[in-house]
Amino acid sequence: MHSGEITLSLDVRFTNRILHFIVNRDDQKYYYIEDHHEKSVRELIEWHQTTKTPVTSASGAILKNAISKPKWILKNDSIRMTKKLGEGAFGEVYLAEFVPDNGKLIKTAVKTMREHCTRDARLKFMKEARIMRKFSHPNIVQIIGIVVDAHPLLILMELCPGGSVLSYLRKNRGRINASLKLRFTAESADGLAYLESVKCIHRDIAARNILLSESHQVKVSDFGMSDERTIVQDEKLDKVPIKWLAPETMQQRIYSNKTDVWSYGIMVNISNSYYSLAVCEFSVNLLISIICGQREHSKIKSENR
Repeated sequence: MHSGEITLSLDVRFTNRILHFIVNRDDQKYYYIEDHHEKSVRELIEWHQTTKTPVTSASGAILKNAISKPKWILKNDSIRMTKKLGEGAFGEVYLAEFVPDNGKLIKTAVKTMREHCTRDARLKFMKEARIMRKFSHPNIVQIIGIVVDAHPLLILMELCPGGSVLSYLRKNRGRINASLKLRFTAESADGLAYLESVKCIHRDIAARNILLSESHQVKVSDFGMSDERTIVQDEKLDKVPIKWLAPETMQQRIYSNKTDVWSYGIMVNISNSYYSLAVCEFSVNLLISIICGQREHSKIKSENR
Protein backbone atom coordinates (compact mmCIF):
# COMPACT_ATOMS: atom_id res chain seq x y z
CA MET A 1 0.00 0.00 0.00
CA HIS A 2 1.35 3.45 -0.94
CA SER A 3 1.45 6.32 1.53
CA GLY A 4 -1.84 8.23 1.58
CA GLU A 5 -3.88 5.40 0.06
CA ILE A 6 -7.18 4.41 1.66
CA THR A 7 -7.72 0.72 2.36
CA LEU A 8 -11.32 -0.53 2.42
CA SER A 9 -12.24 -3.44 4.64
CA LEU A 10 -15.49 -5.41 4.69
CA ASP A 11 -16.17 -6.68 8.21
CA VAL A 12 -18.47 -9.69 8.49
CA ARG A 13 -19.77 -11.52 11.53
CA PHE A 14 -19.82 -15.21 10.62
CA THR A 15 -20.00 -18.27 12.91
CA ASN A 16 -19.56 -16.04 15.99
CA ARG A 17 -16.36 -14.52 14.62
CA ILE A 18 -15.58 -11.15 13.04
CA LEU A 19 -13.89 -11.63 9.67
CA HIS A 20 -12.11 -8.82 7.82
CA PHE A 21 -11.89 -8.82 4.00
CA ILE A 22 -9.80 -6.32 2.05
CA VAL A 23 -11.67 -4.73 -0.87
CA ASN A 24 -9.24 -4.45 -3.79
CA ARG A 25 -9.28 -2.30 -6.95
CA ASP A 26 -8.05 -3.51 -10.35
CA ASP A 27 -6.37 -1.54 -13.16
CA GLN A 28 -9.76 -0.66 -14.65
CA LYS A 29 -10.81 0.76 -11.23
CA TYR A 30 -13.28 -2.04 -10.59
CA TYR A 31 -13.69 -3.33 -7.05
CA TYR A 32 -13.29 -6.98 -6.03
CA ILE A 33 -12.57 -9.17 -3.01
CA GLU A 34 -11.80 -12.47 -4.70
CA ASP A 35 -12.98 -13.18 -8.28
CA HIS A 36 -16.06 -11.08 -9.05
CA HIS A 37 -15.51 -7.41 -10.04
CA GLU A 38 -17.99 -4.48 -9.93
CA LYS A 39 -17.89 -0.74 -10.69
CA SER A 40 -18.57 0.28 -7.09
CA VAL A 41 -18.28 -1.16 -3.59
CA ARG A 42 -22.06 -0.92 -3.19
CA GLU A 43 -22.64 -2.98 -6.36
CA LEU A 44 -20.05 -5.54 -5.24
CA ILE A 45 -21.74 -6.02 -1.87
CA GLU A 46 -25.21 -6.14 -3.46
CA TRP A 47 -24.01 -8.83 -5.87
CA HIS A 48 -22.74 -11.00 -3.02
CA GLN A 49 -26.01 -10.49 -1.11
CA THR A 50 -28.25 -11.22 -4.10
CA THR A 51 -26.38 -14.25 -5.41
CA LYS A 52 -25.49 -15.56 -1.93
CA THR A 53 -21.96 -16.14 -3.21
CA PRO A 54 -19.49 -16.42 -0.29
CA VAL A 55 -17.22 -13.41 0.12
CA THR A 56 -14.29 -15.80 -0.29
CA SER A 57 -14.34 -19.49 -1.03
CA ALA A 58 -12.04 -20.19 1.91
CA SER A 59 -14.23 -18.44 4.49
CA GLY A 60 -17.63 -19.49 3.19
CA ALA A 61 -19.04 -16.27 4.68
CA ILE A 62 -22.34 -15.18 3.09
CA LEU A 63 -23.61 -11.59 3.35
CA LYS A 64 -27.11 -11.25 4.82
CA ASN A 65 -28.08 -8.13 6.76
CA ALA A 66 -26.05 -4.93 6.77
CA ILE A 67 -25.47 -3.15 10.08
CA SER A 68 -25.98 0.58 9.67
CA LYS A 69 -23.55 3.06 11.22
CA PRO A 70 -24.81 4.42 14.57
CA LYS A 71 -26.04 8.02 14.46
CA TRP A 72 -23.42 9.09 17.00
CA ILE A 73 -20.57 8.04 14.67
CA LEU A 74 -20.03 11.23 12.65
CA LYS A 75 -18.21 12.11 9.43
CA ASN A 76 -15.05 14.16 9.74
CA ASP A 77 -15.97 16.36 6.77
CA SER A 78 -19.18 17.49 8.51
CA ILE A 79 -17.16 19.36 11.16
CA ARG A 80 -15.21 22.61 10.87
CA MET A 81 -13.00 23.87 13.69
CA THR A 82 -13.32 27.64 14.16
CA LYS A 83 -11.53 28.59 17.40
CA LYS A 84 -9.33 27.00 20.02
CA LEU A 85 -10.96 27.15 23.45
CA GLY A 86 -8.32 25.50 25.60
CA GLU A 87 -6.47 22.32 26.51
CA GLY A 88 -7.92 19.04 27.75
CA ALA A 89 -6.34 15.97 29.32
CA PHE A 90 -6.01 14.25 25.93
CA GLY A 91 -5.59 17.18 23.56
CA GLU A 92 -7.01 20.55 22.56
CA VAL A 93 -10.61 21.75 22.85
CA TYR A 94 -12.18 23.75 20.01
CA LEU A 95 -15.29 25.67 19.11
CA ALA A 96 -16.61 24.02 15.95
CA GLU A 97 -19.47 24.02 13.48
CA PHE A 98 -21.19 20.71 12.80
CA VAL A 99 -23.61 20.11 9.93
CA PRO A 100 -25.72 16.95 10.49
CA ASP A 101 -27.71 15.15 7.80
CA ASN A 102 -30.62 17.60 8.13
CA GLY A 103 -28.33 20.44 7.03
CA LYS A 104 -28.94 22.60 10.11
CA LEU A 105 -25.66 24.00 11.43
CA ILE A 106 -24.91 23.38 15.12
CA LYS A 107 -22.17 25.09 17.14
CA THR A 108 -20.41 22.55 19.34
CA ALA A 109 -17.40 22.03 21.58
CA VAL A 110 -14.91 19.48 20.28
CA LYS A 111 -12.34 17.53 22.27
CA THR A 112 -9.42 16.28 20.20
CA MET A 113 -7.09 13.35 20.79
CA ARG A 114 -3.38 14.01 20.36
CA GLU A 115 -2.09 11.99 17.41
CA HIS A 116 0.90 10.53 19.26
CA CYS A 117 -0.87 9.52 22.47
CA THR A 118 -0.41 6.06 23.93
CA ARG A 119 -2.86 3.23 23.36
CA ASP A 120 -3.96 3.55 27.00
CA ALA A 121 -4.76 7.23 26.48
CA ARG A 122 -6.80 6.44 23.35
CA LEU A 123 -8.79 3.82 25.27
CA LYS A 124 -9.51 6.33 28.05
CA PHE A 125 -10.60 8.90 25.46
CA MET A 126 -13.06 6.47 23.90
CA LYS A 127 -14.22 5.33 27.34
CA GLU A 128 -15.18 8.92 28.16
CA ALA A 129 -17.28 9.09 24.97
CA ARG A 130 -18.92 5.74 25.69
CA ILE A 131 -19.86 6.80 29.22
CA MET A 132 -21.26 10.17 28.09
CA ARG A 133 -23.35 8.53 25.37
CA LYS A 134 -25.58 6.98 28.05
CA PHE A 135 -26.43 10.29 29.73
CA SER A 136 -29.64 12.25 29.23
CA HIS A 137 -30.18 14.98 31.82
CA PRO A 138 -30.51 18.79 31.64
CA ASN A 139 -27.63 19.27 34.10
CA ILE A 140 -25.16 16.97 32.31
CA VAL A 141 -23.20 18.01 29.21
CA GLN A 142 -24.60 15.99 26.30
CA ILE A 143 -22.43 14.23 23.75
CA ILE A 144 -23.34 14.77 20.09
CA GLY A 145 -21.08 12.13 18.63
CA ILE A 146 -17.54 11.01 17.85
CA VAL A 147 -15.30 10.95 14.78
CA VAL A 148 -13.14 7.86 14.36
CA ASP A 149 -12.56 7.77 10.58
CA ALA A 150 -9.76 10.35 10.63
CA HIS A 151 -7.04 11.78 12.86
CA PRO A 152 -7.26 13.27 15.35
CA LEU A 153 -10.10 11.40 17.05
CA LEU A 154 -12.88 13.80 18.09
CA ILE A 155 -15.64 13.99 20.69
CA LEU A 156 -18.41 16.49 19.89
CA MET A 157 -20.37 17.87 22.84
CA GLU A 158 -23.00 20.50 23.41
CA LEU A 159 -21.50 23.97 23.64
CA CYS A 160 -21.58 25.75 27.01
CA PRO A 161 -20.81 29.39 26.13
CA GLY A 162 -21.11 30.53 29.75
CA GLY A 163 -17.77 28.91 30.58
CA SER A 164 -17.04 27.23 33.90
CA VAL A 165 -18.56 28.17 37.25
CA LEU A 166 -15.00 28.82 38.45
CA SER A 167 -14.33 31.43 35.75
CA TYR A 168 -17.79 32.95 36.29
CA LEU A 169 -17.09 33.39 40.02
CA ARG A 170 -13.75 34.99 39.24
CA LYS A 171 -15.17 37.44 36.71
CA ASN A 172 -18.19 38.42 38.80
CA ARG A 173 -16.69 38.46 42.27
CA GLY A 174 -18.88 40.44 44.67
CA ARG A 175 -21.70 40.84 42.13
CA ILE A 176 -23.40 37.41 42.33
CA ASN A 177 -26.64 37.32 44.29
CA ALA A 178 -27.54 34.53 46.71
CA SER A 179 -30.36 33.14 44.56
CA LEU A 180 -28.03 32.54 41.59
CA LYS A 181 -25.48 30.80 43.83
CA LEU A 182 -28.28 28.67 45.25
CA ARG A 183 -29.38 27.70 41.73
CA PHE A 184 -25.81 26.74 40.78
CA THR A 185 -25.64 24.61 43.93
CA ALA A 186 -29.02 22.92 43.41
CA GLU A 187 -28.51 22.19 39.71
CA SER A 188 -25.05 20.74 40.37
CA ALA A 189 -26.63 18.47 42.98
CA ASP A 190 -29.31 17.40 40.48
CA GLY A 191 -26.59 16.45 38.01
CA LEU A 192 -24.72 14.43 40.63
CA ALA A 193 -27.91 12.69 41.77
CA TYR A 194 -28.52 11.65 38.16
CA LEU A 195 -24.99 10.25 37.86
CA GLU A 196 -25.57 8.19 40.98
CA SER A 197 -28.86 6.89 39.54
CA VAL A 198 -27.03 5.58 36.45
CA LYS A 199 -24.18 4.16 38.58
CA CYS A 200 -21.49 6.56 37.42
CA ILE A 201 -18.75 7.95 39.67
CA HIS A 202 -17.43 11.29 38.37
CA ARG A 203 -14.20 11.41 40.46
CA ASP A 204 -13.31 15.02 39.59
CA ILE A 205 -16.10 17.26 40.87
CA ALA A 206 -14.90 20.87 41.09
CA ALA A 207 -16.09 24.30 39.93
CA ARG A 208 -13.73 24.14 36.93
CA ASN A 209 -15.68 21.11 35.63
CA ILE A 210 -19.14 22.63 36.10
CA LEU A 211 -20.08 24.54 32.94
CA LEU A 212 -22.81 27.07 32.20
CA SER A 213 -25.12 27.20 29.20
CA GLU A 214 -26.06 30.47 27.52
CA SER A 215 -28.92 30.83 30.03
CA HIS A 216 -26.56 29.93 32.91
CA GLN A 217 -27.99 26.46 33.38
CA VAL A 218 -25.47 24.24 35.16
CA LYS A 219 -23.90 21.37 33.19
CA VAL A 220 -21.63 18.80 34.86
CA SER A 221 -18.76 18.05 32.45
CA ASP A 222 -15.38 16.35 32.02
CA PHE A 223 -15.83 12.61 32.42
CA GLY A 224 -12.21 11.69 31.70
CA MET A 225 -11.77 10.12 35.15
CA SER A 226 -15.31 8.72 35.44
CA ASP A 227 -16.20 5.08 35.96
CA GLU A 228 -19.36 2.99 35.65
CA ARG A 229 -19.00 1.24 38.99
CA THR A 230 -20.25 1.86 42.51
CA ILE A 231 -16.73 1.86 43.95
CA VAL A 232 -13.29 2.27 42.33
CA GLN A 233 -9.92 1.34 43.81
CA ASP A 234 -7.04 3.47 42.51
CA GLU A 235 -3.69 2.60 44.06
CA LYS A 236 -1.75 5.19 42.06
CA LEU A 237 -3.61 8.45 42.83
CA ASP A 238 -1.42 10.03 40.16
CA LYS A 239 -1.79 13.79 39.54
CA VAL A 240 -4.98 14.17 41.54
CA PRO A 241 -6.54 17.40 42.91
CA ILE A 242 -5.77 16.80 46.60
CA LYS A 243 -7.86 19.66 47.99
CA TRP A 244 -11.04 18.15 46.57
CA LEU A 245 -10.38 14.53 47.61
CA ALA A 246 -12.37 12.80 50.33
CA PRO A 247 -10.37 11.43 53.31
CA GLU A 248 -11.19 7.81 52.35
CA THR A 249 -9.76 8.42 48.88
CA MET A 250 -6.44 9.52 50.35
CA GLN A 251 -6.43 6.89 53.09
CA GLN A 252 -7.84 3.85 51.27
CA ARG A 253 -7.46 4.85 47.58
CA ILE A 254 -11.19 4.44 46.89
CA TYR A 255 -13.71 6.51 44.95
CA SER A 256 -17.49 6.24 45.18
CA ASN A 257 -20.60 8.38 44.87
CA LYS A 258 -19.96 9.34 48.50
CA THR A 259 -16.53 10.73 47.63
CA ASP A 260 -18.19 12.69 44.81
CA VAL A 261 -20.50 14.20 47.45
CA TRP A 262 -17.46 15.20 49.53
CA SER A 263 -15.90 16.94 46.52
CA TYR A 264 -19.25 18.62 45.84
CA GLY A 265 -19.28 19.91 49.43
CA ILE A 266 -15.79 21.37 49.03
CA MET A 267 -16.88 23.01 45.78
CA VAL A 268 -20.00 24.54 47.35
CA ASN A 269 -18.05 25.80 50.36
CA ILE A 270 -15.41 27.46 48.20
CA SER A 271 -18.00 28.88 45.79
CA ASN A 272 -20.13 30.40 48.55
CA SER A 273 -17.18 32.04 50.29
CA TYR A 274 -15.42 32.98 47.07
CA TYR A 275 -13.38 36.15 47.06
CA SER A 276 -10.16 34.91 45.52
CA LEU A 277 -8.28 31.69 45.22
CA ALA A 278 -6.29 32.79 48.26
CA VAL A 279 -9.30 31.90 50.42
CA CYS A 280 -8.71 28.18 49.87
CA GLU A 281 -4.92 28.20 49.57
CA PHE A 282 -3.29 26.01 52.18
CA SER A 283 -0.47 23.49 52.29
CA VAL A 284 -1.28 20.35 50.32
CA ASN A 285 1.65 18.65 52.05
CA LEU A 286 0.16 19.47 55.44
CA LEU A 287 -3.26 18.18 54.38
CA ILE A 288 -1.88 14.82 53.23
CA SER A 289 0.18 14.47 56.39
CA ILE A 290 -2.81 15.20 58.65
CA ILE A 291 -5.21 12.80 56.90
CA CYS A 292 -2.88 10.02 55.80
CA GLY A 293 0.14 10.28 58.02
CA GLN A 294 3.68 11.22 57.07
CA ARG A 295 4.57 7.82 55.57
CA GLU A 296 1.81 8.04 52.95
CA HIS A 297 2.78 11.54 51.89
CA SER A 298 5.34 10.48 49.27
CA LYS A 299 2.91 8.03 47.63
CA ILE A 300 0.37 10.65 46.50
CA LYS A 301 1.12 12.89 43.52
CA SER A 302 -0.98 16.03 43.59
CA GLU A 303 -2.12 18.59 41.07
CA ASN A 304 -2.62 22.18 42.12
CA ARG A 305 -6.03 22.72 40.54
